[in-house]
Amino acid sequence: MSPHPWTMGHVWKLLRERTGLSQIDLERKANVRRGRVTRFECNKGVPDLTELQALAKCFEMTTAKLVRSLEKPSQYTPEQVAELKAALKANASEAKAMMAEWRATR
Repeated sequence: MSPHPWTMGHVWKLLRERTGLSQIDLERKANVRRGRVTRFECNKGVPDLTELQALAKCFEMTTAKLVRSLEKPSQYTPEQVAELKAALKANASEAKAMMAEWRATR
């Protein structure tokens, strides 16, 4: 069975569409810079920890659940997974607590 063809960007788009928001509306609601959601959906960037937390709140889920929905090695390239992990580690104390919660619920 081949890996699912969807990318991390597809997941971002699906989550956003479930909220009924446009990219600009989601950026405003999450208070992220203009164009960031487009970059996530086009696989041209990943959110930092603050953006992840704000987006998770917009999607009405925990940050850990959002990361779990995005990190599926069978669906994403190792580079995408590594980039997301690096972004999470940028803020070590919050990322450490979040990753511990994520691992506990895996």
